[in-house]
Amino acid sequence: MSISNINPQTGSERNDDSQSNYKFHITYDNSRANYNFQIRYDNSQSNYPFHKTYGNSRANYNFQIRYDNSQSNYNFHITYDNSRANYNFQIRYDNSQSNYNFHITYDNSRANYNFQIRYDNSQSNYPFHNTYDNSRASYNFRIRNDNSQSNYSFHITYDNSRASKNFRIRNDNSQSNYNFHITYDNFRANYNFRIRNDNSQSNYSFHITYDNSRASYNF
Repeated sequence: MSISNINPQTGSERNDDSQSNYKFHITYDNSRANYNFQIRYDNSQSNYPFHKTYGNSRANYNFQIRYDNSQSNYNFHITYDNSRANYNFQIRYDNSQSNYNFHITYDNSRANYNFQIRYDNSQSNYPFHNTYDNSRASYNFRIRNDNSQSNYSFHITYDNSRASKNFRIRNDNSQSNYNFHITYDNFRANYNFRIRNDNSQSNYSFHITYDNSRASYNF
């Protein structure tokens, strides 16, 4: 998030990418001390293919995001920016195949910032779905990829077992990880982390990046 992208009145970031979001841009404004936020979606075609609903209903930063698109989200990426000192986060999903069939739901239901992410595919998640569970006040978390074909290509488990929030990552793949690797970098004592999925075919299907740059358990 660059300073030049910040709205001086609202403190929000504007996502405007003429080579990606060419049909739309998304602006987020978080204007309350308790981080409720307003979202506006501008689309030169009057949002004809989809609608979005956002609900942030708790003072403790619970949130729920759903993206519905009757044309299967065939061309977009989404960035989230919360510009206050605590609970900043950025999520970006880039897909050279234009994310043609999915929706993403985010649910943060605990005061200690647990979260769950699931990827639903109109073909019933036959290749995968992801769930994230952060169940400890100390921000330990587990990540597992469940595949209805019994994880024949991979599953991922994460275990953060130390009070200092160092963590171990293991990727088990019955085919020896032949088509990807995942790198995680947690380089701050205050739980910043970055996640990137690198695919030997140059991320042709996706990569996910998380950037947590502030001291107070942002994610």
